[in-house]
Amino acid sequence: MTPILLRRPRKPVPAGTTCACGCGQELSQSRSNGLGAGFVRGHMPLEARETRQVRMNGAGNPNWKGGRKIDHDGYILIRTPEHPHGNADNRVFEHRLIVERAMGKLLRRSAEVHHVNQIKSDNRNANLVACDSLSYHQLLHRRQRALDACGNANWSKCSFCHVWTDGSDMYHHTNGRHSRHRECANRQQRAQRASRRTRLANA
Repeated sequence: MTPILLRRPRKPVPAGTTCACGCGQELSQSRSNGLGAGFVRGHMPLEARETRQVRMNGAGNPNWKGGRKIDHDGYILIRTPEHPHGNADNRVFEHRLIVERAMGKLLRRSAEVHHVNQIKSDNRNANLVACDSLSYHQLLHRRQRALDACGNANWSKCSFCHVWTDGSDMYHHTNGRHSRHRECANRQQRAQRASRRTRLANA
C-alpha cells in the first residue's frame, strides 16, 4: 500500500506585514495560499515581474505585429517609445514619422499631415503634405471638396441652396467654413422674422 504524503501547511503571514515584492504596501489580511503568501494580492516577486514584463512586451508577446496598429479612423500608428510626442501607448502616427524623417526634424504638436488622395493608410512621401495648423489642413480639405464638386478649388458652396459659385455674391464666415448667397441669407432672415411674428401672435 502506497503511503499518502501530506504536505506540511505553510505558516500564515500575518496582516500588516510588508509585501515581499518590495512595493512597500502592507498585507490587509493574513495570507497563506502557497506562492502568494507574503505578497499583496496581485503582486509577485520582483524577478518574476521583470521576467513577465520582458516576455509580454514587444517582440516577446505572442500577439506582436511589429508595433503597427490601425486605429478606428484608419490611421496607422507605430510603437516608438523614444518619441517625445507618443501617446499613452508610446505610439505615433506613421505619417508624422515619415514627414519628420523627410524634414529632418520633429513636427510641432499643433502641426498636422494631409493625405492628398484622402486614403489615411497611404503614407507614401508623395501623398503627404505637412500643415502648420489645423486651419490650414481644413482649408486643403475645403479646396479639395470644391475641386471634386465643381472643378474649381476657389469656388464656395452656399449653406442654404447648396449651389457652388465663385463667391462674389456671397457672405463668408470669418472661419471660412460657411458661405451663403446674399439673396439666400436675406430669404432666411425674412422667414425667421415671419415665424417669430407667428409665434408671438399665437402666444
